[in-house]
Amino acid sequence: MKALVVLVIVSFLSINCRKEPAADSSPQPRVDVKTSIIRAGDVEETVTATGTTIIRKEVQLRSPISGVIVHFLFFNGDTIRSGQPAAEVRSRESQASLQGAEELRRVAQTQTQREEAEKALDLAQKTSNTVTIRAPFTGIVSGKAKNEMEVVSEGDPIATLIDPSSIFFVSDISSASLSHVRLGNEARIRFTTKQGKMYRGKVYRIEPQMNPGDQTVRVHIMFTGGIPDMEGSLFGEASIVVGKRQNVLLVPLSAILRNDETNTTSVMLVGAEDSVAFSARVSVGVRQDSVVEVASSSLKPGDMVIIEGQYGLPDSTKVRVLQ
Repeated sequence: MKALVVLVIVSFLSINCRKEPAADSSPQPRVDVKTSIIRAGDVEETVTATGTTIIRKEVQLRSPISGVIVHFLFFNGDTIRSGQPAAEVRSRESQASLQGAEELRRVAQTQTQREEAEKALDLAQKTSNTVTIRAPFTGIVSGKAKNEMEVVSEGDPIATLIDPSSIFFVSDISSASLSHVRLGNEARIRFTTKQGKMYRGKVYRIEPQMNPGDQTVRVHIMFTGGIPDMEGSLFGEASIVVGKRQNVLLVPLSAILRNDETNTTSVMLVGAEDSVAFSARVSVGVRQDSVVEVASSSLKPGDMVIIEGQYGLPDSTKVRVLQ
């Protein structure tokens, strides 16, 4: 009996030993991400502040006589050269004479009537009191107040002419940042109404007085690199270059993950061989446009850093890099 029990047990174990383990039919899920390469490079240290343009030289173009504007050759934002005609104003009497002669020619029915109308029109044109308003300097038309065929009185302003070389940018810099700013520092200026454009300038004046209310000092930036295409006071932001960091690690700004609870910053990297994502804590330095300086012993140039799809992604997650 004991021999029979032993035989049954041995047979059972033999059968189970010959069974192969079931294959895992469900593949490990992958998370789609987009990546960028960490690179080494240089980045500028900047002081950023908002401000507005100031115009030191502008004149109003005024009508020298009462009459009608018969020609106005420019629009706001147009550049007009020194001495170039900007508009023509015809006296009311002359305008009435011309309009009367043109009406006579229009209604003339006989040859004699047409000849008399032509003579009247020729006389009206020759005796017309028309004044040309010319630009006193090369400038930009702004604040156009009148259009063609509008009536004006003597001395009425019709537009403003701005000297573009007199335009500069004024910004209030905090006292903490002012210690880095020097005369001659280069600056880049962008305006909300000039999308896609960037203007260059240099710091040419730092006012000596500090505003006691907000502890700021006014800094003047002169535009360089040609005449700025501006026709009025504009609000913008200036980035003043105060230094340069060389051969540092740079990543796209979109790669940075900020944890406000622990007051730490990190990025998610992708293993080159196993496509597994893992977190690396970094310290953040200078930011320039869409690129930011980072420092960490876990990073090196050429590493793949995730720039899209990393929020909430756990460590050791298999990822698939999208092109």
